[in-house]
Amino acid sequence: MSVTSRKSVWFRSFNTGPMQPRMAIVVFPYAGGGAAAFQSWLQQLPSWVALHLVLLPGREERFWETPLFRGAEIVEKVTEEIMSTLDVPFLLFGHSMGSILAFEVARRLRQICSCNPSALLVSGRCAPQLISRTPRLAALPDSDLVRQVIRLYGGIPPEVLNDFELVEMMARVLKADLHVIESYQYVTDEALQCPIAAYGGHADPWVTQTELNAWREQTMSVFTAEQYEGGHFYFRSVESEHQLLGNLRGICERVTVGDPPF
Repeated sequence: MSVTSRKSVWFRSFNTGPMQPRMAIVVFPYAGGGAAAFQSWLQQLPSWVALHLVLLPGREERFWETPLFRGAEIVEKVTEEIMSTLDVPFLLFGHSMGSILAFEVARRLRQICSCNPSALLVSGRCAPQLISRTPRLAALPDSDLVRQVIRLYGGIPPEVLNDFELVEMMARVLKADLHVIESYQYVTDEALQCPIAAYGGHADPWVTQTELNAWREQTMSVFTAEQYEGGHFYFRSVESEHQLLGNLRGICERVTVGDPPF
C-alpha cells in the first residue's frame, strides 16, 4: 500500500490510495499526545479515506514551537485548516482533550460557514456540559506532573522519571495541554446538527457510561455510545483498536452512500 503525505503546519495528512479520497477523518490528540499515536490507523482504513492528524505546536515536527495554552486558538487554527483543505465529507475524532477540541471545532464550523462534519466522534471524555472529574495537574512542578500523569492515566513508561531532560520535554507539552483542559468553560448553545458517537473504555475511572451518554444532549441528530475493553487509553489494546477502527470504517462506508453513519 502506497502512502502519500501532504505537507501542512496543522495536519499530518495521508492518502493511502492512488485515487482522490472520497472521505476524510480529522483526528485530535489527547493531552501530551501527538500525531504519531494515531498514524498506525492508516493500515486499517479504506484506501479512499484520507487521514488528517492534528499536529499541535511543541511536539514532533513542531517541537521547537511554543505549545499553546488557549484552546480557542487551537480551535480557530484547525477550523481554518479544515475550511481551506477539505473538499470531501469528513469526520472529526478526538480522544480526551481532543474530544473537546473536536466538539468546539464542529461548533466553530457551524458558526462561520454553516458547515457540518458527517459525524463527530468523541472518546475518553465526559460530555462538555458536565464537570470533568479528572484531577487538576497543570500547576504541578515538572517531575510531579509527569509522575501523576503516569499514575492516573498510564501510557508512559515509569522509567521516564529517571531522565531529567525527557521529563522536562514532556512537562512542557503536558502543562500547556492540561491548561487547555482545565481552563475550558462550556458555553450553552444550540445542539449540533451532525450525529455524535461517544466511545470509552469499560475500566476508565474518569469517564462512565452515563457520562458518555450525556453527549446525546449535544446533537439534534442520531447518537450512539459504546464502551470497549480497557481503561482511558482503551484503543492501545489490539482488540479494542480493531473494534474501534471497524466502527470507523463502517461509518465511512455508510456516509459515502448517503446512509446514517450509525
